[in-house]
Amino acid sequence: MEDLRIAEQPDPKATEAKTNHCLTGRDGGHEIELRAFARDGLPLYGSVSGIEGTTICFAPDLNRNSDDADKSYVGISDMLDIDIAVPEAETFRKVWRPEQEITEIDAHDQRVTSVLWCIGFRPSDS
Repeated sequence: MEDLRIAEQPDPKATEAKTNHCLTGRDGGHEIELRAFARDGLPLYGSVSGIEGTTICFAPDLNRNSDDADKSYVGISDMLDIDIAVPEAETFRKVWRPEQEITEIDAHDQRVTSVLWCIGFRPSDS
């Protein structure tokens, strides 16, 4: 099924949902490794569940979302059919897991000055 265009897939919407925007061929190819960023000090949180005053609340879904993204990444990587000589890729391993899910922060205390709320994006082959 990998050789079929999106419209030819048995379930095009399910195929589109398998995309992973952390795997790219841009600039010679690289991965955007959120777990590595977190390991190196970038705070990661679950999905925003609300904002009241300066308090930003998060759902305790960071572990689940990270695991789902990893599953998608590994699945896409396994499906790639590369007909060029490249070094063997390292086996995927999780380099970071949150010790606990942070469910709220004070934006003022954390010096948050902007929130980008991005919703409603859909894959497009146009």
